[in-house]
Amino acid sequence: MPSQKPANAGRYYWIDWLRFGAAFVVLLSHTRAMHFVEFAALDQADRNWITALAYALSRLGLEAVVLFFVLSGYLVGGRSLQRWREGVFRPGPYFLDRATRIYVPLVPTLCLTAVGMLACGQTPSVTEFAVNLLGLQGVAGDIGVFGGNAPLWSLAYEIWFYLLWACVLQLCSNTVTRTKLVAATVVLAGFFVFTRLDVTYLFCWLLGVVAHQLGPIPSRGTCVAVAVPVVVAGVVMMQLNSASSSVDVSAWRAAIPSMAWSTLILAAGFGLLVHCVGAWEPAAGWARSLDHWGTPLADFSYTLYLTHFVALGFWTHFYPVRAKALDAASLLTFGVKVAALLGVAWILYLCFERQTARVRGWLRDRLPAPA
Repeated sequence: MPSQKPANAGRYYWIDWLRFGAAFVVLLSHTRAMHFVEFAALDQADRNWITALAYALSRLGLEAVVLFFVLSGYLVGGRSLQRWREGVFRPGPYFLDRATRIYVPLVPTLCLTAVGMLACGQTPSVTEFAVNLLGLQGVAGDIGVFGGNAPLWSLAYEIWFYLLWACVLQLCSNTVTRTKLVAATVVLAGFFVFTRLDVTYLFCWLLGVVAHQLGPIPSRGTCVAVAVPVVVAGVVMMQLNSASSSVDVSAWRAAIPSMAWSTLILAAGFGLLVHCVGAWEPAAGWARSLDHWGTPLADFSYTLYLTHFVALGFWTHFYPVRAKALDAASLLTFGVKVAALLGVAWILYLCFERQTARVRGWLRDRLPAPA
């Protein structure tokens, strides 16, 4: 049996595959929705249980974002809490690390979105650009995501997760009163922000933090046996709570928990699953290779998540026709689109996200050291 290594003692196994898998599911969800018509509008010959299953699996974009939030809470919130408990948490390095992680890929994405808008004959809004840059989309009035780049909605949540968590840790630490006053002000601002955003996702992030603190797992098999059914139940309930133009699920919806509860159930299952697989050290050589192959894929998952909708929207603007049949031509075109989106994201990753450590080091050398 493979040795079981506490996740916070070293490498997190298989987590990279979860990170890339979540981004890829979001890409597939958007690509299928913009390439094929709704299930009910498909040619009669193509409407069967196999197609229905494929359509159902390509509706899991929101569930994939919930996994992103749980992973963020686990990796960022859990690790920083561990450092705080050990007395080595420092807000300066934390904010520099988080700011460069978020903004080195985000700023080019916003600029790319603006270029795409201009190419499609639209005028970018400077105000909308600034609001998205500050993580206030969905908070500042009716201003939403910049240029219709749908994945940007979750960036408001991530930015405020990071801000709130660091300030809460500062309030609980032995710091000077002035520092705590600043932290308390940011926390109060965060409370206001989450009166506009959906606080359910904040609890999803915190469930990731809780999962990180669970400690060694007595039985990995039991942990997985509990986590997987919870994840499946959460996915099913979220799908039944989601709107569908092809299937009437109103009768089922009345018999299951609300969307908020379903989302939290899914997040709890994801948190337990992430903790299980993070401590699952592969023993066989092929398994170790497979685990490490996830790293280069996960490295550009954030760029993939941010940029795929821009490239997809550009394609759709100049060729808006959606396929009504599942034939060789439509499936081949779908595959070409997915491959093209992956290729574009990889090139943009090499240009920007891959330079994050270099940018971070450059800023560290020039910013004043904290007291």
